[in-house]
Amino acid sequence: MGVSFIRTAVIYIFVLFGVRLMGKRQIGELQPFDLVVMMLISDIAAVPMQDTSLPLVGGIIPLITIIALEVILSAIVMKRHQIRRIITGNPVALIKGGQIIQKALHNSNITLDDLVEAMRLQGYSDPSQIDYAVLENNGDISFFPNNNADTGGFFIPVICDGEIIKKNLDFFGHDEKWIMKNLKSRSLAVGDVFLMSVNNCGNINIVYKEKE
Repeated sequence: MGVSFIRTAVIYIFVLFGVRLMGKRQIGELQPFDLVVMMLISDIAAVPMQDTSLPLVGGIIPLITIIALEVILSAIVMKRHQIRRIITGNPVALIKGGQIIQKALHNSNITLDDLVEAMRLQGYSDPSQIDYAVLENNGDISFFPNNNADTGGFFIPVICDGEIIKKNLDFFGHDEKWIMKNLKSRSLAVGDVFLMSVNNCGNINIVYKEKE
């Protein structure tokens, strides 16, 4: 028991020092590569703490290797813009000029529901309120408001990716007939709509589904 305590304390101090050496970024600010390194460190550190038959040095050497590689690669990335882009990727525009870039959503594996939820969390209810939305390398979405947009109140989605959201229709007292009437006046079918949202004033915003 005493041996396990000592081994755990040594590994803990070593990992703490290694993480401190790699920088002060918080979990939410980690790039994908940094997150992988942290996961590897946690897995490798757990082995010598649990398996007392393994020499302590055998558990420390892989940790030293990973931490050293991370520090070296971080130094290279700081100086080489091209390498940084290869490893960390590039920010991706998801909304531009109030229009959702559907191909960017697909390529980033982000659903329309994910984007709408992120908008609501930032106080936006419709893409027309946003000039740009950018998916950052750490997975956060940055929103830049369209200050010139006449938003007309709070919008809720009633069609999402070609499907009617029935539970949202009752919010402003609408039904499916109302949707079909408005789509028919625009010569549209439900399957033609990527996002349709409506506000309390009856204003409608429609994002057409892009043809593949």
